[in-house]
Amino acid sequence: MVESVLKKVLSDTIDTIDELKSGYQYHRELLTQLQDRLTQQNLYLAVVGQVKRGKSTLLNALIGEQILPASIIPVTAIPTFLKYSELMKARVVFLDSTYKEFDSDNVEAIRNFLSGYIVEKNNPKNHLNVSYVEVLLPSSLLKDNIVLIDTPGIGSTYLHNTETTLNFLPQCDAALFVTSVDPPITEVEQDFLRHLSEYMGNVYFVLNKIDYLSEDELSITKNFMEEVLRKNGFNTEIFLVSAKNALMEKRNKVSVKTSNIEKLEMFIVGTIANRKKLMIEKSLSIKTKGILQDIVSTIDLEIKSLEFPLEEIERRFQLLKKEFLNFEREKDIIQDSLEG
Repeated sequence: MVESVLKKVLSDTIDTIDELKSGYQYHRELLTQLQDRLTQQNLYLAVVGQVKRGKSTLLNALIGEQILPASIIPVTAIPTFLKYSELMKARVVFLDSTYKEFDSDNVEAIRNFLSGYIVEKNNPKNHLNVSYVEVLLPSSLLKDNIVLIDTPGIGSTYLHNTETTLNFLPQCDAALFVTSVDPPITEVEQDFLRHLSEYMGNVYFVLNKIDYLSEDELSITKNFMEEVLRKNGFNTEIFLVSAKNALMEKRNKVSVKTSNIEKLEMFIVGTIANRKKLMIEKSLSIKTKGILQDIVSTIDLEIKSLEFPLEEIERRFQLLKKEFLNFEREKDIIQDSLEG
């Protein structure tokens, strides 16, 4: 029922926009993207959190291969989508919509290719103009249209990485919020959580690096984190994992006691996969509502501008013109000083 109503709303709104004058192409593109999402039924599950909490290592552990670059310094600078495919490949999509693909059945070769685009050291401040990266691979975790997304860490040394994540959040349907025991949750993370709750109602929590603590220390840390989350309006289960040990366990096919990854895997392929349709519909409904509100606000501003007296418009134009001339003079003075 919700899906059919949402389809009609999206279709009717796009038709209405097409009848309007130019100036709404951005809104049309966003609505078209939502239409595609509704048809494809892909659930975008973002892995988010403060820098160096082990997000990329956790994703590698869930996939069972060290396919994403990970390091002791901030690494991920570009959103990276992990999608299901029978054949392994990577695709880099640039801001001008062109793309570059790399096919290989060798995990290390894929990782090296990705490093050239998503690692801050190799692509500082995204000077290569990468929009996002896709990694396609045959993982059972991704088979039911679950798309895992690695995001740049918040609170990074590089401010633009935090901005990238904040700007990217509206595209996501749900989030795995990753923190770790060193320390369990910071004020920066709590601020980010409050921001996160504005965009999505489905946020799940992972406490990583549990191998650092004894059982008693872990119990105290878990209780502390639960208390902090409750104060921020979240009353949900916390998944306790050691992503490093889980990846070691899968790659070497040996049991590592503190990996504890199975419960999180079962939650993704079971609970999240079963709720996927409802989660997508709810998420896309919220996004559609936001776009519609923005369109209405834009139209309202246009109507008000048409009602504005011509004399007042001319007066404001002259003021802006004067400010621009002042700016030009200041610029020339600064330029002369620099040359001097």
